[in-house]
Amino acid sequence: MRPVNLVGLVCWFRYTRLALIIVVTSLREFYEAYLPAEPSQAGQDPRFPEAHEHHRWSQDHRLAPASGAQAAGRLTLSRRRSISLTVSPEFERVYRKGSVYRGRLFSVHLLPNTLCSPRLGLSVSRKVGGAVNRNKVRRRLKEIFRCSADGLPGGLDLVISARPAAADASFEELRDEFARSLQRLNKGGDAGGS
Repeated sequence: MRPVNLVGLVCWFRYTRLALIIVVTSLREFYEAYLPAEPSQAGQDPRFPEAHEHHRWSQDHRLAPASGAQAAGRLTLSRRRSISLTVSPEFERVYRKGSVYRGRLFSVHLLPNTLCSPRLGLSVSRKVGGAVNRNKVRRRLKEIFRCSADGLPGGLDLVISARPAAADASFEELRDEFARSLQRLNKGGDAGGS
């Protein structure tokens, strides 16, 4: 084990502390010199004088400020979380207790949930292909679900497991297979296609 050079460590700490003090002092002087102490007038936009404003974005046409979490500069992801199955126990629950449709391009597992909106979980394994093909299949299946989510009854969890044939299928073929799977699952519990 190497011995620790305490003298070097103490010197490094002193110089680092000194450098930090210099930076903080410089920033404080900058803010005091270049930023006004009083805010600008309430009616005037600090970015553009009114004479040079674009007519589409004049004061009359500006959007109202956001409220809630977005007002503080944060984006909310609640919509995405509410429509996606993300954790393994949710997938396992749908696999174990749900009804299943097995098609040529993918299998769909369906289970009612206690929420009022349908949720989607995707399982696209490496058997489907490389990363580019897997992501293409994921994007297409998400879009098919998004387009048909309004027509789905609320309170369903769907898990779609893609098969290797899905990588070569067109968007229309995937959409038709999805519609066929929902029809079969709505007709009567477990449906087993080929």
